[in-house]
Amino acid sequence: DKVRRDAVSRKLEHAVVDMTKGGLSESFQPLQNDALLKRILLKLPSYGGTMGHPVWVPSVTCGVIMDICRTRPNATMLLADFDYLPPPDLEEDDDRISILAEGEPLVTDMGGIDYDCYLNSPHLADILYPTDFRKLGRFCDKVFATTDDDDTTNVVKVTKQGQFLREVGPQQVKATTSRWTGYSPMVDDFYNCSILTVSRGNSGDDDKV
Repeated sequence: DKVRRDAVSRKLEHAVVDMTKGGLSESFQPLQNDALLKRILLKLPSYGGTMGHPVWVPSVTCGVIMDICRTRPNATMLLADFDYLPPPDLEEDDDRISILAEGEPLVTDMGGIDYDCYLNSPHLADILYPTDFRKLGRFCDKVFATTDDDDTTNVVKVTKQGQFLREVGPQQVKATTSRWTGYSPMVDDFYNCSILTVSRGNSGDDDKV
Protein backbone atom coordinates (compact mmCIF):
# COMPACT_ATOMS: atom_id res chain seq x y z
CA ASP A 1 0.00 0.00 0.00
CA LYS A 2 1.10 3.57 -0.68
CA VAL A 3 0.16 6.10 2.01
CA ARG A 4 0.89 9.68 2.96
CA ARG A 5 -0.19 12.35 5.41
CA ASP A 6 -1.94 15.29 3.83
CA ALA A 7 0.27 18.36 4.20
CA VAL A 8 -2.72 20.54 5.18
CA SER A 9 -5.13 18.33 7.15
CA ARG A 10 -2.39 15.94 8.41
CA LYS A 11 -4.84 13.07 7.92
CA LEU A 12 -3.70 9.74 6.51
CA GLU A 13 -4.48 9.01 2.87
CA HIS A 14 -3.83 5.98 0.72
CA ALA A 15 -3.32 5.66 -3.02
CA VAL A 16 -6.21 4.41 -5.13
CA VAL A 17 -5.86 3.31 -8.76
CA ASP A 18 -8.70 4.26 -11.09
CA MET A 19 -9.47 3.00 -14.59
CA THR A 20 -10.48 5.76 -16.99
CA LYS A 21 -10.85 6.04 -20.73
CA GLY A 22 -7.36 7.48 -20.86
CA GLY A 23 -5.90 4.53 -18.93
CA LEU A 24 -4.87 4.08 -15.31
CA SER A 25 -4.56 6.97 -12.88
CA GLU A 26 -3.58 7.31 -9.23
CA SER A 27 -5.14 9.51 -6.58
CA PHE A 28 -4.94 9.77 -2.78
CA GLN A 29 -8.10 9.37 -0.72
CA PRO A 30 -8.75 9.44 3.05
CA LEU A 31 -7.88 6.17 4.80
CA GLN A 32 -11.21 4.81 6.06
CA ASN A 33 -12.04 1.11 5.74
CA ASP A 34 -8.63 -0.58 5.49
CA ALA A 35 -8.50 -2.34 8.86
CA LEU A 36 -5.13 -4.04 8.23
CA LEU A 37 -3.37 -0.84 7.22
CA LYS A 38 -4.80 0.97 10.24
CA ARG A 39 -3.47 -1.76 12.56
CA ILE A 40 -0.02 -1.52 10.99
CA LEU A 41 0.12 2.27 11.34
CA LEU A 42 -1.08 1.99 14.93
CA LYS A 43 1.86 -0.31 15.69
CA LEU A 44 4.43 1.82 13.84
CA PRO A 45 3.22 5.35 12.95
CA SER A 46 6.43 6.06 11.01
CA TYR A 47 5.08 3.79 8.26
CA GLY A 48 2.74 6.71 7.54
CA GLY A 49 5.62 8.77 6.18
CA THR A 50 6.17 12.50 6.60
CA MET A 51 3.79 15.29 5.72
CA GLY A 52 2.99 15.27 2.02
CA HIS A 53 5.59 12.63 1.13
CA PRO A 54 4.11 9.20 0.27
CA VAL A 55 5.71 5.92 1.33
CA TRP A 56 5.16 2.30 0.37
CA VAL A 57 4.04 0.12 3.30
CA PRO A 58 4.67 -3.68 3.20
CA SER A 59 1.14 -4.35 4.40
CA VAL A 60 0.99 -8.02 3.35
CA THR A 61 4.30 -8.79 5.07
CA CYS A 62 3.23 -6.95 8.21
CA GLY A 63 -0.11 -8.74 8.20
CA VAL A 64 1.60 -12.15 7.99
CA ILE A 65 3.96 -11.18 10.84
CA MET A 66 1.04 -10.13 13.05
CA ASP A 67 -0.78 -13.38 12.27
CA ILE A 68 2.30 -15.45 13.13
CA CYS A 69 2.64 -13.61 16.43
CA ARG A 70 -1.05 -14.10 17.22
CA THR A 71 -1.06 -17.84 16.48
CA ARG A 72 2.54 -18.71 17.47
CA PRO A 73 3.82 -16.03 19.88
CA ASN A 74 6.87 -18.16 20.78
CA ALA A 75 7.84 -18.81 17.16
CA THR A 76 11.32 -18.27 15.76
CA MET A 77 11.16 -16.36 12.49
CA LEU A 78 13.60 -15.56 9.66
CA LEU A 79 12.90 -13.17 6.80
CA ALA A 80 15.24 -12.51 3.85
CA ASP A 81 14.81 -9.96 1.08
CA PHE A 82 16.47 -7.23 -0.97
CA ASP A 83 17.31 -4.14 1.10
CA TYR A 84 18.21 -2.12 -2.01
CA LEU A 85 17.25 -2.23 -5.68
CA PRO A 86 18.79 -0.10 -8.44
CA PRO A 87 16.75 2.57 -10.21
CA PRO A 88 15.08 1.48 -13.46
CA ASP A 89 17.22 1.38 -16.59
CA LEU A 90 14.90 3.34 -18.88
CA GLU A 91 15.39 3.26 -22.64
CA GLU A 92 13.47 6.52 -22.91
CA ASP A 93 11.89 9.02 -20.54
CA ASP A 94 8.22 8.20 -20.01
CA ASP A 95 5.66 10.49 -18.46
CA ARG A 96 5.37 9.11 -14.96
CA ILE A 97 1.78 8.40 -13.91
CA SER A 98 2.16 7.60 -10.21
CA ILE A 99 3.60 9.85 -7.51
CA LEU A 100 7.16 8.94 -6.53
CA ALA A 101 7.26 7.43 -3.03
CA GLU A 102 9.78 6.18 -0.52
CA GLY A 103 10.46 2.48 -1.12
CA GLU A 104 9.61 2.71 -4.83
CA PRO A 105 9.56 -0.71 -6.56
CA LEU A 106 11.66 -1.79 -9.52
CA VAL A 107 9.25 -2.72 -12.33
CA THR A 108 10.51 -5.07 -15.07
CA ASP A 109 8.61 -6.95 -17.75
CA MET A 110 9.23 -10.52 -18.90
CA GLY A 111 11.64 -9.26 -21.55
CA GLY A 112 13.86 -7.48 -19.04
CA ILE A 113 12.64 -3.96 -19.91
CA ASP A 114 12.28 -1.57 -16.97
CA TYR A 115 9.44 0.91 -16.42
CA ASP A 116 9.37 4.08 -14.37
CA CYS A 117 6.29 3.04 -12.34
CA TYR A 118 3.83 0.20 -11.88
CA LEU A 119 1.06 2.00 -13.78
CA ASN A 120 3.14 2.13 -16.98
CA SER A 121 4.03 -1.55 -17.03
CA PRO A 122 2.35 -4.33 -19.04
CA HIS A 123 0.02 -6.82 -17.38
CA LEU A 124 2.81 -9.39 -16.96
CA ALA A 125 5.64 -7.76 -15.03
CA ASP A 126 7.76 -8.22 -11.94
CA ILE A 127 7.16 -5.53 -9.31
CA LEU A 128 10.04 -5.79 -6.84
CA TYR A 129 9.97 -3.81 -3.60
CA PRO A 130 13.09 -3.19 -1.51
CA THR A 131 12.56 -3.81 2.20
CA ASP A 132 13.45 -1.22 4.84
CA PHE A 133 14.74 -3.77 7.35
CA ARG A 134 15.36 -1.29 10.15
CA LYS A 135 11.78 -0.11 10.00
CA LEU A 136 10.46 -3.66 9.66
CA GLY A 137 12.59 -4.63 12.65
CA ARG A 138 11.03 -1.88 14.75
CA PHE A 139 7.61 -3.11 13.65
CA CYS A 140 8.49 -6.65 14.79
CA ASP A 141 9.66 -5.25 18.12
CA LYS A 142 6.21 -3.73 18.59
CA VAL A 143 4.36 -6.86 17.52
CA PHE A 144 6.39 -9.44 19.44
CA ALA A 145 5.96 -7.90 22.87
CA THR A 146 7.68 -9.20 26.00
CA THR A 147 6.14 -12.40 27.31
CA ASP A 148 4.73 -12.96 30.77
CA ASP A 149 8.17 -14.21 31.80
CA ASP A 150 10.04 -11.01 32.65
CA ASP A 151 13.41 -12.66 31.94
CA THR A 152 12.51 -13.73 28.42
CA THR A 153 11.68 -11.68 25.38
CA ASN A 154 11.69 -11.93 21.60
CA VAL A 155 14.97 -10.60 20.24
CA VAL A 156 14.75 -8.94 16.82
CA LYS A 157 18.00 -8.74 14.87
CA VAL A 158 18.85 -7.41 11.40
CA THR A 159 22.08 -8.36 9.61
CA LYS A 160 23.44 -8.28 6.09
CA GLN A 161 23.19 -11.62 4.33
CA GLY A 162 26.97 -12.11 4.21
CA GLN A 163 27.38 -11.48 7.92
CA PHE A 164 24.45 -13.77 8.73
CA LEU A 165 25.92 -16.65 6.70
CA ARG A 166 29.32 -16.20 8.34
CA GLU A 167 27.63 -16.48 11.75
CA VAL A 168 25.37 -19.49 11.11
CA GLY A 169 27.34 -21.40 8.46
CA PRO A 170 31.06 -20.63 8.71
CA GLN A 171 32.04 -24.10 7.48
CA GLN A 172 29.82 -23.83 4.41
CA VAL A 173 31.18 -20.36 3.65
CA LYS A 174 34.74 -21.64 3.97
CA ALA A 175 33.97 -24.59 1.68
CA THR A 176 32.70 -22.27 -1.07
CA THR A 177 35.48 -19.69 -0.78
CA SER A 178 38.03 -19.58 -3.59
CA ARG A 179 41.59 -20.25 -2.45
CA TRP A 180 42.94 -17.88 -5.11
CA THR A 181 40.60 -14.89 -4.91
CA GLY A 182 38.90 -15.28 -1.52
CA TYR A 183 35.53 -14.96 -3.30
CA SER A 184 32.53 -16.82 -1.87
CA PRO A 185 29.19 -16.76 -3.72
CA MET A 186 27.38 -17.30 -0.41
CA VAL A 187 28.83 -14.06 0.99
CA ASP A 188 29.73 -11.91 -1.99
CA ASP A 189 26.68 -12.48 -4.19
CA PHE A 190 23.46 -10.65 -3.34
CA TYR A 191 25.24 -7.98 -1.35
CA ASN A 192 21.96 -6.02 -1.44
CA CYS A 193 20.14 -8.54 0.77
CA SER A 194 19.50 -8.53 4.51
CA ILE A 195 18.17 -11.01 7.06
CA LEU A 196 15.72 -10.31 9.89
CA THR A 197 15.39 -12.84 12.69
CA VAL A 198 13.07 -13.06 15.68
CA SER A 199 14.22 -15.47 18.36
CA ARG A 200 13.83 -16.16 22.04
CA GLY A 201 16.41 -14.51 24.30
CA ASN A 202 17.05 -12.64 27.51
CA SER A 203 15.73 -9.14 27.95
CA GLY A 204 19.30 -7.98 28.53
CA ASP A 205 20.53 -8.95 25.05
CA ASP A 206 22.13 -6.00 23.28
CA ASP A 207 21.72 -7.05 19.64
CA LYS A 208 18.12 -6.02 19.25
CA VAL A 209 17.05 -3.65 16.49
